[in-house]
Amino acid sequence: MNYKRIIAGCVLFVAATFFISIRGGSSAPSPEQEVRDLEQRANAAYEANDLPKYFSFYADDFTQYLPEGRTDLPAYKKEWSEYIGEGNRVEKVGLSDMHVQVGPSGRRCQLHDSCPDQAEGRKDHQRRQPGI
Repeated sequence: MNYKRIIAGCVLFVAATFFISIRGGSSAPSPEQEVRDLEQRANAAYEANDLPKYFSFYADDFTQYLPEGRTDLPAYKKEWSEYIGEGNRVEKVGLSDMHVQVGPSGRRCQLHDSCPDQAEGRKDHQRRQPGI
């Protein structure tokens, strides 16, 4: 009878642990949610014109293709810092219809967003988020 209680207690413990892990266990955010969170934080820094924080979101090997052509991080930092230094400011950042595509490995993704406040025709941007 003592063995029956021990076995019943073990079964109850395993069942309770399993139930808690399914129901109440906090799981890590999905790669898509990580990208959305990163995008939100980067855009908040951009909107606040906080250049050190904003540029901290970019990888050292950053490359971007703008309508004017290709740029890298040092060139972009220089150009944008001068622009803000002249008294210009970002007033509001608004994204709509954001789609995050995560590769099969979960290590690469593309972010497509529409920026309704862009003046010159190009509204779609593709960014590779390194390390995610």
